Amino acid sequence: MRATVRASSGQPTEEEEEEEEEALCQSLTSRCLPNIVPLSLRPYCLLLNGSAAINSSSSPAGLYGLMYTTPYSAAKAALIGFSNALTLEGTQYGIASNTIAPYAATRMTTPGANRKNADPGKAARYAATLAMMDPGHVSALVAFLCHQDCKEEGGVFEAGAGWFAKVRTQRASGAFLPGPPAADLLERLRDEWSKVTDFDGAQEVGPGTVKTGFEPVSMMKLQGKL
Repeated sequence: MRATVRASSGQPTEEEEEEEEEALCQSLTSRCLPNIVPLSLRPYCLLLNGSAAINSSSSPAGLYGLMYTTPYSAAKAALIGFSNALTLEGTQYGIASNTIAPYAATRMTTPGANRKNADPGKAARYAATLAMMDPGHVSALVAFLCHQDCKEEGGVFEAGAGWFAKVRTQRASGAFLPGPPAADLLERLRDEWSKVTDFDGAQEVGPGTVKTGFEPVSMMKLQGKL
């Protein structure tokens, strides 16, 4: 199944398919080695008094999606899951893992300012925006996340043009519809949908085991409500 939705119709070319495969493989294979990286870094952590830091470079496209870049967006989103798992695996070795989603003027973003037949006004505004997005701002974030004074683990951070922000995942309170999946479950779910999507009093969630996602159900069971 092709991962990219294209603006034009028709079958993808062989070159397009190769580009999609390369975009996925670069991030999802060579970078994502969650069972190997901690072991390979362990000797170095011992030399550094049991501390080390890994920063995975995701992208705003991985956080929010970007039209016509589905393989790239998927690969960058996968790095967040990679870092979450690495946070858990690396703790015992003193390895802190975080993820950055940078906004910066790079070789990948600058071609947009030089597109042929581009609207001069839009091109000028785009060039002005890039001028503010010095990669040095992102480098400062990476340096701090690696510093011994930084205690962050399993975090996701956006950075660009002097702006820095942590991004987090939240879970809504949700709705419990106990019992076997009876014929009326669809209607019950429809009736309780406002609770499913209600973020009042939402709980922040971060890296954890698979059991973390099942905690609300476990609590209901302990309280005898299931």
